[in-house]
Amino acid sequence: MFASTLILALVSSTLALPSTLNTRSNPCTAIGATDSLNYKFTLETVAPSAPSGVTGPKLALLSGAPNGLSWLQEVHSANTGIFDSWTLQSGGLIPGSTSQGSASVGSDLSVAPGSIVEFSVTERGAAVDAASGQTPYCAASDAANHATLAVNGDANSFAICMTPSLAWVLVYKPTLSSAYKYNSCIPRVIHMVPV
Repeated sequence: MFASTLILALVSSTLALPSTLNTRSNPCTAIGATDSLNYKFTLETVAPSAPSGVTGPKLALLSGAPNGLSWLQEVHSANTGIFDSWTLQSGGLIPGSTSQGSASVGSDLSVAPGSIVEFSVTERGAAVDAASGQTPYCAASDAANHATLAVNGDANSFAICMTPSLAWVLVYKPTLSSAYKYNSCIPRVIHMVPV
């Protein structure tokens, strides 16, 4: 009787273990953040030392990357590109459009240290539609209670850097690179402002 109870206890604890490991491996919960928001938002760049309530330039998903992809570019105008809002769903940062029947869809791509934050933009219905969430994005809360964008469990390593084409783009953990001018990089936090 004791042996069968012991076996049952070991099997039960073994089956429970994977869900515990999955919870710990989520980079969002590791930093006290969430991987989903229930509202649409815009992305704004703000200096890390900016006082509470300060707003900054918006980021727009614009074409221009030499590899044919689109990148998050700082804009100082009403230009939002073809997408005017964003959602965060299960770690996927998904560009959206408020115009009905938009023919384009954007999918986030992996974000490695030193890389420009890029997206693939295709026609709706392409195979890439299902690719959102390749990088675990999170919404962390900062001291001013803004939702702040994090990637790879890190909300403090973004910068705006100038490319050779003079575009100011979002970079994660800048390093020496030919894709942007390292000495132009300015640290930024990215606020997720409800629309």
